[in-house]
Amino acid sequence: TTSVGMAGQQTGLLVHPEQLLNKKGMVYDLVYNPLQTTLLKEAQTCGFQILNGLPMLIFQAEAAFKIWTGQSFDKQLLEDLFTQLSQKI
Repeated sequence: TTSVGMAGQQTGLLVHPEQLLNKKGMVYDLVYNPLQTTLLKEAQTCGFQILNGLPMLIFQAEAAFKIWTGQSFDKQLLEDLFTQLSQKI
């Protein structure tokens, strides 16, 4: 992973989706700000399924919370986090 594509960072591409052979794959960019990086936009244009880093951010937070408190996030909190964060970033 790199910081390429993050808000305020380099915006170029290290991987060019149009050069990837298996169009049935998924392009997963761990960046979550912006939600759709240049890499994800180009990959989607090439026909790939795409996923940004927001799910990883939220599930890492949940794992840390469980380590510290012994409790998991409830389903409604997870849904609220996805909804609210995807609108603010």
